[in-house]
Amino acid sequence: MNIINQFTLRTLMKNKVRTLVTIIGIALSAAMFTAVTSSVVSFQNYLIRVEIAVDGAWEGRLEGCSASSAEIIKKDEEIKSYTQVANFGYAVADGCKNENKPYLFIAGIGKDFTDFTPVSLIEGRLPENNEEIVLPNHLKLNGGVDFAVGDTYTLQVGKRVYADGKFKGETVGGQSIPFQSEEEGGETIADAISKSYTVVGICERPPYEPYSAPGYTALTFGNEAEAESYDLLMSFEKPENAAKTLERLADSCTDESVNYTTHSSLLRFMGRSTNSNYNKVLYRMGAILILVILFGSVSLIYNAFSISVSERTKQFGLLKSIGATKKQMRQSVLFEACVLSVAGIFIGILAGLGGMGITFHFIAGMISHLWATAGETGISLTLVVTWQSVVLAAVIAFATVIISALIPARRAVKLSPMQAICQTSDVRIRPEKVKTSGLTYRLFGFEGMLASKNFKRSRKQYRATVLSLFMSIVLFVTATSFGGYLTSVSESIDSYSEYDINFYIDEEDRGKKTDEDIAREVEGLSSVDEIGYANVVSSVIELPIEYLDEKYLKVFKPEEERKAEGNTENDKTVSMDVNVYFVRDSTYREYLKKEGLDESMYMDGRAKSVLIWDNARAYVDERLVNMNMLKKNDWSGKLDFIKPSIDGYYYWV
Repeated sequence: MNIINQFTLRTLMKNKVRTLVTIIGIALSAAMFTAVTSSVVSFQNYLIRVEIAVDGAWEGRLEGCSASSAEIIKKDEEIKSYTQVANFGYAVADGCKNENKPYLFIAGIGKDFTDFTPVSLIEGRLPENNEEIVLPNHLKLNGGVDFAVGDTYTLQVGKRVYADGKFKGETVGGQSIPFQSEEEGGETIADAISKSYTVVGICERPPYEPYSAPGYTALTFGNEAEAESYDLLMSFEKPENAAKTLERLADSCTDESVNYTTHSSLLRFMGRSTNSNYNKVLYRMGAILILVILFGSVSLIYNAFSISVSERTKQFGLLKSIGATKKQMRQSVLFEACVLSVAGIFIGILAGLGGMGITFHFIAGMISHLWATAGETGISLTLVVTWQSVVLAAVIAFATVIISALIPARRAVKLSPMQAICQTSDVRIRPEKVKTSGLTYRLFGFEGMLASKNFKRSRKQYRATVLSLFMSIVLFVTATSFGGYLTSVSESIDSYSEYDINFYIDEEDRGKKTDEDIAREVEGLSSVDEIGYANVVSSVIELPIEYLDEKYLKVFKPEEERKAEGNTENDKTVSMDVNVYFVRDSTYREYLKKEGLDESMYMDGRAKSVLIWDNARAYVDERLVNMNMLKKNDWSGKLDFIKPSIDGYYYWV
């Protein structure tokens, strides 16, 4: 260590208070940078864990492969790992009351199946041989079939075929083809084989079972057994190429119809998807916070080094007078910055990680509330520490310290030895510049006048103080605005769940009761505070093109689609799907009053005025854009051509 650096260390030890204050400033800066980087990493990891818990860790899925194709695909160099599911076929679920879902779909799995997709057991265990089976709980709740662990069933497992003997699709594997009722032609089970199973477990509805599927998914053991077709759940060496890899693998199965899908949500959260909007928002938000913290930190740390350099100016002059060079003076300041950074950044990183760990502990419940699926799976937001996030925070903090130190160091090395010894650059007294007005004395007294003169004697310190106050206000406003933005987003996400219970009643179940009759019955319950309902009408209407907004027409191009379909009988209108909600009169009146609208225009039995939610969303150049559909919202008397078909009634309490 050279004599200049030794002298710098002795100066730091001599000025313990200033050294400690500077280290605290650096530690605060490093702690804030660490909080931002660790928050971004932790939140991204949280989204990934929630998605895996809900839908599994698979990145791509191939459905309906033959045994020979599956063997070839499993050896592909792009596949990192996989699990196979054997599709044995369908069996009639005796006693099932769901007319649109009368089957059990028997799928054979292996021991590694749960590594790729979750199986939420309610009772029992997973099957260990091909004579054991796990049944889904919604077979009981939705299908009305009563069963328990230990029951034994003999099923006739076969293929679904149309009434004319043709198979449903080219493969038995997928559940994407809904059940065909008798009115639609009907279907049966063909080539059935008798199989006996013992129920060893009950699970939640599998996430990969479509709601329109004709069969309840039942899991047995034996993914390598002979089956009609196979599904493959895979992860890839390069997840960003998942879609292209799946398309290539599907095309290689030339002798059969193979469906494929990517786990788009998981790939998106991993940052391996073409739709990277989530991660872009996360990273850009982190970058903005880092820039704001950077400016505030530079201001804080700069003041500390500015004071240090100002106090050492006479020392620099003495060193220069005995031959010290500008480079040595600059290195002295940078050496001081490095020494202080070692202690400050280390303490700051520990403080930042500890602070975010405590913060996540207390807000984990609120964050989970924003994602209902996260609360159901028990996944909570926790601190995730990666070496990349820690190194990034340390590098940014160190760069901040160096920038803050270079500014006063550059000013100090420019001084001549005599200027430095006399410190003529720190305070320049100019009588005409130090004068204060009489108004200052009358408003603030002698103390205010003295403070004003002191500011004018040392304008650099005055400007530094003003800049520090300015950055403090910027940081406060930014943090407040950011918090308010997150609050508004949270409220908008949760705005549809202000009720506690939501239920639906169709025409058959309601009988002769009116919607008001049902509402009054529910209101009579002691545990109900308030109830609302909506009669939902789905319809298709023909709108004149001149009613539609030009931007909407340009983005959605409904008239071009109409011509492409060959429907050119009336080129002046566009077909649009609409949902009309008829709500309770009292609820409607309350809303009209809240919006300041004339009740007579909407509640008069002869009036045809309606409230229209005029909003459409679309991705334009990879950005989500909100737009109006209509040029104007005055639709009075224009709804005569709606033909309602009320399917049922929604209630919320």
